[in-house]
Amino acid sequence: VVRKTVGYCRYETEDELLLLNQLYSLLRLYTNFFQPDTKLVFKEQVNRKVKKHDDEAKTP
Repeated sequence: VVRKTVGYCRYETEDELLLLNQLYSLLRLYTNFFQPDTKLVFKEQVNRKVKKHDDEAKTP
């Protein structure tokens, strides 16, 4: 989520750090309260591999 929002640039100054911290506080709220999320329903093992089954994504 973070790299998708701010990219892969290198941020080194104090001003950039302050801006990123402000952005992260808002991004945390957006991600936790407004983005769809899935829950793990069950796992099954098929030939030594574990397959995970999730329910449909729902907004909180």
